[in-house]
Amino acid sequence: MPKRYFLGLDNGGTMTKAAILDLEKKAIAAIAARKTEMLLPAPEWTEKNFEDIWQANVGMIRKVLADSGVSAGDIGGAAITGHGNGLYLSDADCRQTRNGIVSTDTRANPYADRCRRDGSFAKNHPLTLSSIWGGQPPMLLLWLKDHEPGTLARTRHIFLLKDMLRFRMTGEAFSEKTELSGGHLFNNRDDLFDDRVLANYGILDLKDKIPPVRNSHDCCGRITREVAEATGLAPGTPVYGGIFDTNACCIASGVVDSSMASIIGGTWSINQFLSREPVSDPGLFMDLRSCIPDRHLILECSPTGASNLEWFVNSILTDAGELCGKRGESIFQYCDRMLAASSPEAGVIFVPYLFSSHSMGQGAACFLGLKSFHNLANLIRAVYEGVCFSHRYHLENLRNFGDRSVRVRIAGGAAKSRAWLQMFADVIGRPMETTHGEELGILGTTMSALVGSGAFAGYEEAVGALVRVKDRADPNPALRDVYDEKFARYKAVVEGKSGLI
Repeated sequence: MPKRYFLGLDNGGTMTKAAILDLEKKAIAAIAARKTEMLLPAPEWTEKNFEDIWQANVGMIRKVLADSGVSAGDIGGAAITGHGNGLYLSDADCRQTRNGIVSTDTRANPYADRCRRDGSFAKNHPLTLSSIWGGQPPMLLLWLKDHEPGTLARTRHIFLLKDMLRFRMTGEAFSEKTELSGGHLFNNRDDLFDDRVLANYGILDLKDKIPPVRNSHDCCGRITREVAEATGLAPGTPVYGGIFDTNACCIASGVVDSSMASIIGGTWSINQFLSREPVSDPGLFMDLRSCIPDRHLILECSPTGASNLEWFVNSILTDAGELCGKRGESIFQYCDRMLAASSPEAGVIFVPYLFSSHSMGQGAACFLGLKSFHNLANLIRAVYEGVCFSHRYHLENLRNFGDRSVRVRIAGGAAKSRAWLQMFADVIGRPMETTHGEELGILGTTMSALVGSGAFAGYEEAVGALVRVKDRADPNPALRDVYDEKFARYKAVVEGKSGLI
C-alpha cells in the first residue's frame, strides 16, 4: 500500500522550507521555514555557506515532523528543489571546498562576454539551446580555473544546490537532468550529457567531477543512519531526483502541455510553456528539459518582477508603511487601494529594470511621461503596470503565445493581489488563473517523489489529483486599446527605439 505522506524541501536564494504533503487530504500537513544568510565577501560576489544551508534543512525537517505529528516511518519519500545555477563544490564526504556561489553572482560576467566573442557560445547554443551569463556553472568554473585552481583540485564533485543536498542526505552523488539542463551543462537538444558542451567551453578536464545524471523521478539514494539521527527521518527513506525550481513551479501550476503557459510573478519575471520539440532561437532565454519525459520547457525571464514593487515600498513609501502598521493594514493592501484612485489612462510608464535585464543590456529603471498633475497613486499604478509589461514582453517572445487558445496560470507574489491579477489579465489580454496553495516549488518537486514511488503513474496524473484552480480574472475589453498603446511605448523604450533611455 502506498504511503500517505511525502517530504518536500525548497532551498531558495534566501529561505529554506520544508513541508509534509498529506496525499490522502491532498494538502500540506505542516510547513516550516528559516532564512539563510547571503554572504557578500567582495563586490559582485553572492555566496552561501553550505553547512548553514544544511543545518537549516535539518532543523526544518525536525520541525515539520514535530508540527505534523507524522511518524517518520509513514514518510514515503523525499525530494528537493532549490535555486538554479550558481555552483556548489564538495569533497568526497560532502564537505564544501569553498562557499557555494549563488546565481546572482556576477564575477564571471567577463567570461560569458569572452565566450560570446570567441565563438564557444555559438558552438554550444545548438546543443544547450540557452543563453549564457556569469552566474552559470560553466562561466564560474572558468573563473575558478583562473583564480582558485587549488579549490578545483580539492573538489571531488561539482553540484547545483539541490543535488549537493541530496548527496548529503544519501551519500550517493548524482546530478539531475532538469537542474543540469538549466545550468548550461547538458545537451538539451538531444537529451544527453555531452562532452562537446564542456570541450567548447574549455572545461572538459572537469568532466569526472560532474556526477552521473538521473531523472527527476528516479530514486537517487536513501536517508543514511547518520542523517536519520540528525533529522528524525527513518533510515532508508528514499530520496528522489527532484526538480529545478522554475520547472517545479510550472508543473505545480498544472502546466503539463502546450495548451497552457506559466507565469511566476515573483522576484523574477518568469514566463514558460512546454513544447514537444526543442526550440533553437538565440533570441530566447532558455530551452530546458522538463521533468515530463520528452518535453522541453521554453522559458523567458529577467529580474524585472515584484522585487521592483518591494523596492518602491521599502525606499519610497516608508512613511506610508508606518501609517499602515498603525491601522493594521499591510503596505501592499494600501498599494492595492491606491490603484483604485488612479486611472489606466494616466500616461506614466515605469521600466522595471532596477536589477537590470538581459533584454536591454545595462538598462536602468525609470519613470516616463511624468507631468506636474501626476501623483503618488499614478506612480504606484505605473510600477504595477511596468511589471505586467515586462511579463507581456517576455510572453510575446515565446513561440506559442500567439495561439489565443493558450491559457495562462499565474503564481508568485503578484498572484496574491486580486487587483494585480486583474491588471495582468488586462495588460496581457488573456484570462489569468491561479491555483490553490502557495508553496508551488515544494508541491512540484514532491510530485517527483510521488511519481517515482508509484503513487501516480506520471506527472499528468499527479497534476490531475493535486492541482485545482482557485481564481480567474478575465481581461476587460474596454482597456485593451489603452494597454496596447502603453505597451507599445514601453516596448519602444526597452528596444532602444524611442531615444528616451
